[in-house]
Amino acid sequence: MAHILVTGGTGDLGRAVVAQLLAQHLTPRVLSRQINPDLPPGVEVLIGDLTSGAGLREAVEGVDAIIHCASSPQGALATDIGGTRMLVQAARESGSPHFIYVSIVGVDYARTGYYRAKYEAEKVVEQSHLPWSIVRATQFHSFVLRLIQSLGTDTLNIIPTPPDVHLQPIDIGDVADYLVSLVNQGVSGQVQELGGPQILSLEELLQTYLRRRGRTATLRPVELPNSLFAVFSQKNHLCSHAAVGKKTWAEFMNDWYGERGPYPASKKETTILLEQLIQVPHESQVTVHTVAFEPGAQGPFPHRHPGPVFGYVVEGEVLFEMRGHAPTVYKQGDVFYEPNGCIHLLANNPSPSRNALLVAVLIGEPGQPILTPVSLQAGTNDPVDGYDGACS
Repeated sequence: MAHILVTGGTGDLGRAVVAQLLAQHLTPRVLSRQINPDLPPGVEVLIGDLTSGAGLREAVEGVDAIIHCASSPQGALATDIGGTRMLVQAARESGSPHFIYVSIVGVDYARTGYYRAKYEAEKVVEQSHLPWSIVRATQFHSFVLRLIQSLGTDTLNIIPTPPDVHLQPIDIGDVADYLVSLVNQGVSGQVQELGGPQILSLEELLQTYLRRRGRTATLRPVELPNSLFAVFSQKNHLCSHAAVGKKTWAEFMNDWYGERGPYPASKKETTILLEQLIQVPHESQVTVHTVAFEPGAQGPFPHRHPGPVFGYVVEGEVLFEMRGHAPTVYKQGDVFYEPNGCIHLLANNPSPSRNALLVAVLIGEPGQPILTPVSLQAGTNDPVDGYDGACS
């Protein structure tokens, strides 16, 4: 019986690969930093760390193939490049296993960042002197879900919608099936692309989402030049020639919400790490918030503060929309200002894969709540209480 090492075996794709290997009566081995990962019976677990190299020699010993799913958008240098180098070296010293690397469609056009790291990892695999196959996939359904939720799909009646954005969602299960098929087919020595069954506009994705959620909203074209949406307007991330995935976006929506109910696991909430009150003269109160956004995190519902807000993005990026102003993406190092009485419509992390962190300083009168929820009129982003709340 063939033994297959799966890196990233406790992630979404890795778990799907492990399940498919077991279904094919193959023996999956998972490299994990966890002592007791929640994996099904029949899986060999070896403790190790891809970024330090610990446990790699033991993990690759005697395996017939390696399916390298592990990846870290926030630690790409250590995991995707450095970890791949160490894994390749360990594999070469142990024999000649088939090395299957999971990448992303469009990485060959990237010049910086996570996608560039994935492309450099591809080159490590190609030059490894091992039998290899590289599979570039389009955007996972769960990635697309977190991406569109960052636009306020569950709270706003008028949703900012960057134009000319197209995506090709693919199901994780379809990708896992294809990766396991390579174990049986043998070495390709090629970079292969794998796309979802449909190329859909952002408007089509949003409308399907809203219908499944039972919501009605207006989609308003808004440019977001510094965001991931701008990257996805360049079409390099699509592969119409390899639209081989089976599950459609609509089918994913039905399955996801049918199984998980109205609050999917991918919709992460923001976390206030620090709240500190500072007394200042003239009967004012200053509150300092340090707020952490997990990938795809949704901020609070539309709200206003009792006074002005000053902020600084420490890490990642945050999508803000104030009533009366166009949505804006603030990146690491950017500062922002919210005047007194502004209605804050959006405060979300638009990245489905990276964390964000901001520090906000809120000024108000002592005893006032620092955040007051605002209900919106049906079909608009105007408050039901008639309060203007437009930022000047």
